[in-house]
Amino acid sequence: MLGFASFPLFVAVLEPFFFDEPRQVSDILFAVLMGLGMRLLLDGANWERGAMLALLLGALSALLFAVLILLNRAQTTQLSSIQVAMNQNAIAAICLLPWIFMNPGALLLSRNDWLGLMLLGAVFTALSHSLFVASLQSLTARLASIASGMEPVYAMLLAWYFLHERITLQAGAGAVVICLTSVAAAYAHTSQHSQKSIDISS
Repeated sequence: MLGFASFPLFVAVLEPFFFDEPRQVSDILFAVLMGLGMRLLLDGANWERGAMLALLLGALSALLFAVLILLNRAQTTQLSSIQVAMNQNAIAAICLLPWIFMNPGALLLSRNDWLGLMLLGAVFTALSHSLFVASLQSLTARLASIASGMEPVYAMLLAWYFLHERITLQAGAGAVVICLTSVAAAYAHTSQHSQKSIDISS
């Protein structure tokens, strides 16, 4: 999960090339700070049991997700956020169909499992993805991605509450870095937007 959550780093590097925009040093700095915070959250990882491979695969998925986010931003000029999210989820469903046919037992789920899947699909995937894509109409992909980097913090807190996992001092410091970086990035974006509005009014 932490490897995947590194996608703000890739977005910060790639977005200016995708959209021919000026490179902001602050965006790169925020992305690096986000990566530092996630590195601190790795406290206690068992590298001998495949954690490094998992981290590398997560980083690869982060790169692919960063490209997807940038494509989302490009599509929001022509399609609504709901259309973009629906198209992507439909393609994902089609890609998963062969796995269902090869594993028919996957459909033999309990009622609670189906309810959980519907909640996961409708609320935590379709709705959240639509809102994320909608945010790209007024935010840069860099800022939206940095805000999404809060996900490891949510996961850590939920694991502490539901699974009674211990939060170490280092992991707590990583969470603080991530939270402060997200707040600073949002503040910087608001300041830049306000300055542009003043310049236009002038």
